[in-house]
Amino acid sequence: MADAVDLATFKPGGVDDLAKGILAQLASLLAGKFQDFKQEFGGYVEDVSRAAIAVASLLAEGIYDKRQADLALHAQELLISSAILRAEFLTYELAQSVLETIFGVLRSAIRNLTGVDLRF
Repeated sequence: MADAVDLATFKPGGVDDLAKGILAQLASLLAGKFQDFKQEFGGYVEDVSRAAIAVASLLAEGIYDKRQADLALHAQELLISSAILRAEFLTYELAQSVLETIFGVLRSAIRNLTGVDLRF
């Protein structure tokens, strides 16, 4: 299992690095339930990683402003939140922690890549 990332300095090189960083953070949070989570939600993590890297690129190029980036990633947050809350093996409290962990890594990665601190 991968070590957790340092959110203060985490700069993923792309979608795979971002997805691995999120999964590393989740591994420490979920411990014994990690394999169940990875099997059920690995695709969602890859999808949100792809969306976040695209948003970071659009933000860095000046195509998106902070508001547009916030809205794009908030939409992703709502999709993942809905999927997580349907998972039978996660309690509500753990589901909230999972959601906060995923988007904490995304927020840190975007801030470290672009210098823009989003609050989606």
